[in-house]
Amino acid sequence: MNALEAFLYEISKFFLMPVLVVLCAMFLFALFALGTLLFDLALRKLRGHARQPLRQYRQRHRRPMPRRWSCTCSCSSRCASPAGCRCWAWWRP
Repeated sequence: MNALEAFLYEISKFFLMPVLVVLCAMFLFALFALGTLLFDLALRKLRGHARQPLRQYRQRHRRPMPRRWSCTCSCSSRCASPAGCRCWAWWRP
């Protein structure tokens, strides 16, 4: 029984190392996210607004909105909305 216990102990050490590496990576990411949150809170307190990276991205990559929903499928040339079209998943603005 001692050999079986030693074998199981070695296997558990083998599988424990990747779990510890993943846990360390998760901890580092949590520290990074906390630092980002604290940085944004400090900017909001000092300047009145934070970095707002999503808003900045949207302003830099703005696309014109279509006047109507346009559908280029075979069921009709124009649809009232993508939900009214049978193949609305292929709709692109």
